[in-house]
Amino acid sequence: MAGQRLYEQVHLSIEQLATAKEVLFEEQGNLKGKLRLSASPACEPVLAWIADFQAAYPQVQVHCTLTDRLLDLSADGIDVAFRIGQLHGEQFIAKKVGQIGSKWVAHPKFLARFGTPSTVKDLKNFPIAAWAKNEASVITLGTGRQAVEIPYLFSSNDSYAIEYMAKSSGSACRQHGG
Repeated sequence: MAGQRLYEQVHLSIEQLATAKEVLFEEQGNLKGKLRLSASPACEPVLAWIADFQAAYPQVQVHCTLTDRLLDLSADGIDVAFRIGQLHGEQFIAKKVGQIGSKWVAHPKFLARFGTPSTVKDLKNFPIAAWAKNEASVITLGTGRQAVEIPYLFSSNDSYAIEYMAKSSGSACRQHGG
């Protein structure tokens, strides 16, 4: 008798839970709506991920803002942001999804004019174009005792502007990738 009463009490709850589970998985398979993303222009792998995602979920409309500008994710209506470097703020849920390196590039004419640096510290004597925040007057390479502060000739929060200035003004350029 006690077993029968227990069954009557929990049977409906278990059945409802199973139904809810089926609905949830059915809805996950049929994702639809709008997804707003933000990524740096230097994050080309993100575009490949978006293409794969849309192939799997064709009912999802994706808007991707490519910018190096710091965004207020809430105010700008961003659902998912891909960022390079450290996040600033406690309000984010973050997961590392990849690693991107940076490299210094210079045109052979630039090297003929200014020489080739042999150490990172030598870069202090070169006209540099690099990504920097508005208030920064130097870029910092490395950490701790290995950190080197290098003044820049041109900085921007946009990778295409940095590339353009490096090509047109003869600056060495730090770019992400490769």
